[in-house]
Order: sequence, then structure tokens, then C-alpha cells
Amino acid sequence: QNPKKRTATNYLLTLQGMSYQVLLIDESHRLRGRDRRSDQSLGARMLAESIPYVFELTGTPIYDKCDDLYMQFKILDPHNPELRSYWNWVDRYCKTLKTGWGLKILGPKDEKSLNEYMSRYCLRRTAEDISLELPELLPPTRIPMPFSSQLRSYYTRIRDDYRMSLISKYHDAENIPIMAAGAAVAHLRQFTSVPNNYIAGWGSPKIDALAEYLETTLPSEDKAVI
Repeated sequence: QNPKKRTATNYLLTLQGMSYQVLLIDESHRLRGRDRRSDQSLGARMLAESIPYVFELTGTPIYDKCDDLYMQFKILDPHNPELRSYWNWVDRYCKTLKTGWGLKILGPKDEKSLNEYMSRYCLRRTAEDISLELPELLPPTRIPMPFSSQLRSYYTRIRDDYRMSLISKYHDAENIPIMAAGAAVAHLRQFTSVPNNYIAGWGSPKIDALAEYLETTLPSEDKAVI
């Protein structure tokens, strides 16, 4: 078994053994679709079954197509017979088209009906609804982020590995597609902010720098929303 998957399974079992009363799932649209085999969806469903109160947060409940809602509602209401079958739910709420590659979901079959269904589970707040409760934005500030020599050494090694891998795959640096090079750059940028994704135990220099800035800049009685 993959070590990362084994660690995630152990972590999930540990969480299930605790008597939590509330489960809060951020960016719940990532649990979209009907793929019950995905680690995220399966883990969320397993936790939700043993926790009395489940909440999901998302700014885009329908990320791509209206069937994105199915798994999110299934996690919120696992014993609802209407959610027992993905295909029955899709047939009721989604407009579909049969193609040579299977059933294609085009959009909602009846927007009013779907909105009424969503209203059972969803509480929506727009920016206008909450604007009076938010303080003024702080002015843009450039916060220097420390990059230790050890971290820089890891960065250089990862950068060179990417470079050699791309050259080996495409035989020449000039033949590397812009998308492949862009993906490598994106990973390198992510490493500088969250090296813990690549090296266990490293944390996040970006969060550390931000926390230090707030502690030394804001008065102790003030609060900041990041």
C-alpha cells in the first residue's frame, strides 16, 4: 500500500475514534460527482456517518455541471432515499444527452426544481449581504519570506530534477511544451510556500512570515481576516 495512502487511512481511523459533534468541510465542491472511490469523498462520507452535525462551505457548489451537487448532498444527508442512486438523481434534476461515449450532462433539467431542492440544504450569503460586517481592507503590503540555505538547497535540487526530466522526455530544452514547463514552474512556486507537501515536517514559511508580521504590526487587541 502507498505510504501516503496508509497514513491518510490511519488518520481517518483516528478521527473516527474521537467523539466529534461537528464536521466542517471547506471547499466541498471538490467532493463533486459520483466517484465514491476517491479518497476525499470516501473519507468525508465515513466521517459524516458518525458525526451528528455536518456543514459544507463552498463558493462554487456547481463547479462544472449540476451533478457536482450529488456527492455533496449525499455526505450531508446520507440516509435520504432520494440520494440512494446517482443515476436516479441525475435523471430527475439534470438534462442529459446520450452520446457514443456515454451519457453527457448538459445542465439542470428544471432550474426552479433544482433551486428548490438546493434550498433544503443551502444557506447563501452574497458579498452584499455581509459587506457591512467586514472592516476596511488593509493596504497591500509586501511581506518578505525567509528562505533558508537548506530550503534553497532542496529547491535547487527539485528544480534541476524537473529540468533534467523534461529535457530527457522531450530530448531538447527548445522542444519542451509551454504547458509542461508551466506545470514545473507551478510546482516550484508551491514548494516555496508549502515545502511540507514535498518534505515532511517543514511547515509553511509563508504562514510563519505572515503570522510574525501580524504579531509585530497589529495592536494586540486587533484581529485580522486573511
